[in-house]
Amino acid sequence: MCAIYVAPEGISVQTDGGDWQTFPGAANFNGIRNLIAGKNGKQTVAIGWIGGPSGTFQWTKEPKVSFSITNEGLNYSQLYGKTPLVSNGSLIVKSLDENWVNGTFTLSPAGWINTGTKPITTGTAKIEGVFRVKRAN
Repeated sequence: MCAIYVAPEGISVQTDGGDWQTFPGAANFNGIRNLIAGKNGKQTVAIGWIGGPSGTFQWTKEPKVSFSITNEGLNYSQLYGKTPLVSNGSLIVKSLDENWVNGTFTLSPAGWINTGTKPITTGTAKIEGVFRVKRAN
């Protein structure tokens, strides 16, 4: 017996085991920098990497492999702590054809900063996600 998860079109994100949220989005590949991005209301999500259009990519301190969710003053990324440290987990692009990009990602922990609070607060969260988006180019 095996479990099958049917991903909706877009980028679906779960934070700290909470409800899944899906961001309508698309993928853009230019041969150097690859980007999967989506927007849901005022929130945006972006996953970028330098390298091939498919494979497994580890998060990095510099923007070679990066993740972000922004929602007004609350921002998540692949970096956490004051040092900063790089999140464990990875981006896996499982399937790529002429029209679709599919994959998963995990960040454990991801860092967050809330500039909308006084004082500014920071912390960590576990983020999991799956994407199935059309190629924009």
